[in-house]
Amino acid sequence: MLIHGGQQQDNVNHAIFPAITTASTFVQTSLSEHGEYAYSRVSNPTRHAYETLLADVEEGTYATATASGVAAAALVLNMFPQIAHYCNERRLWRNLPLI
Repeated sequence: MLIHGGQQQDNVNHAIFPAITTASTFVQTSLSEHGEYAYSRVSNPTRHAYETLLADVEEGTYATATASGVAAAALVLNMFPQIAHYCNERRLWRNLPLI
């Protein structure tokens, strides 16, 4: 299931799953027109394949991959209003035991 999930394919080499892309920048047709991928930290074929696979396996609409747990927490917190950040941060630090 994991190999075939997400309907990924490598059109160049006809592999079951696309190869890992290590490029950090991608060729653009012009300065004003960007292709599907421009800069690897924003989006790249490998991340797109992983996110599509994960969404398919979890029966979701889409998935987002982050580089760390802190990035994932920031992503979730940024979905709430700014005041919620302050209230939840105070609650978190107040309830942590001292080490």
